[in-house]
Amino acid sequence: MSGNKIKVQFCKQPRYFNDFHCIGGACPMTCCYGWGNIDWTKDEVEKLKCAECSEELKSLIEKTFVENGSKYNVKYNEKGFCPLLDENGLCRVQKELGVEYMSKTCIIYPRHSIISGNTAINYCNISCYHIMDTLCRQKDSMAIENLLPKSAKVKEMATDIDGANDVLKSPELKFRNQLFDLFYDIISDESYSLETALTLGALAANNLDKIVRSGETNRIPDIIPSLKKQLKNPEQIKKLEDIKPNYSVKLGFAKKLDEVVIKLKLIDGLCENGVLSADKFNEGMRRFNAEFYERPFALRNIALNLLLELKIPFRDKNYSIFENYCFYAAAVAAVKLTAASIFVKNNESQAMVNPVVTGSDKVADAVRNMKISFKIKTDSEHEFKTRLAYIDRFFAHNNNNVKVILDMYKELNCMSPAYIALIVK
Repeated sequence: MSGNKIKVQFCKQPRYFNDFHCIGGACPMTCCYGWGNIDWTKDEVEKLKCAECSEELKSLIEKTFVENGSKYNVKYNEKGFCPLLDENGLCRVQKELGVEYMSKTCIIYPRHSIISGNTAINYCNISCYHIMDTLCRQKDSMAIENLLPKSAKVKEMATDIDGANDVLKSPELKFRNQLFDLFYDIISDESYSLETALTLGALAANNLDKIVRSGETNRIPDIIPSLKKQLKNPEQIKKLEDIKPNYSVKLGFAKKLDEVVIKLKLIDGLCENGVLSADKFNEGMRRFNAEFYERPFALRNIALNLLLELKIPFRDKNYSIFENYCFYAAAVAAVKLTAASIFVKNNESQAMVNPVVTGSDKVADAVRNMKISFKIKTDSEHEFKTRLAYIDRFFAHNNNNVKVILDMYKELNCMSPAYIALIVK
């Protein structure tokens, strides 16, 4: 990031953004579980330690933070929770001292902002259960609004800023906003299926990479209109819609993804005698679609929000547009895999209060035993939302995982638009 002064003049954000608020004790899962570390600055910790508070809270504060270079990390307890939570899953610091004594991370989450040129793109993470629930229930929640920003708020939320040095290294960053609009237009178009949209996005990313490699990066704004027209050719769309699933490729990718994505056990419900079953996958998706019959927009809303969270087209500025898109496609594949895996299970065995996806029975027991008053029925839909909230932590909250997923693609020798079509179909 350069030292240039940031002057944000325009703002893009999903319709849900301004209305978001933490629902606190009404939330069926706490956002203060399972992260491993939450960053606090030294100033934030010193302010907290100097605050006048109860002896109980003061004692907890002294035990909670571990110095880590120029910052502090929260030392989670043996059950995986932030020690500053009370028995109802609420933050003791906020309750006793007020929000001004919390860390910037805790105050802002799940809100974030990408600043590119004079434009900010705001979004929230689906690692927040309330956001996941909103996307699944409100059809127009992902409609993009163009607003004049409150600059101070935007800068405070900024988690990625395209500075002068970034643009010098990767000139295509100059066109982040135009490229974002292109991909958003492709994925949001309801005239074709989400799977076709994801394939069209892969074709667009691949074509854009060719333009960048040819040294014609500055032509991107002029090329985008013709690229849109080319991608939305009716004959091409019909061919993509008619592609038959290749379960050997699809489930092979699923198995590898399950191994790589930190033991999330995504495929457990799809195995028969230890082997992934295409029939089980299809039955799971059939049940999912039946449950969401009146809300067919849910998966597309999630995919659109992931475009924002994964900062497409530039999740990691060290990789090309197409490589970043491959990472995004893996995230959406994980969403569909999760839906099929959960909904294929029988009603008698599917429900678990606030289920976790780490594969640890000890951690799962800890969550179940926490004295939180859940306000929602524990059914397949609830488990789907909860699992995705945790899966999002892998894809959206850890920059190192871009390399992990791309290495997986390379190991499978499958980085092409055709392969993207097969893993998402």
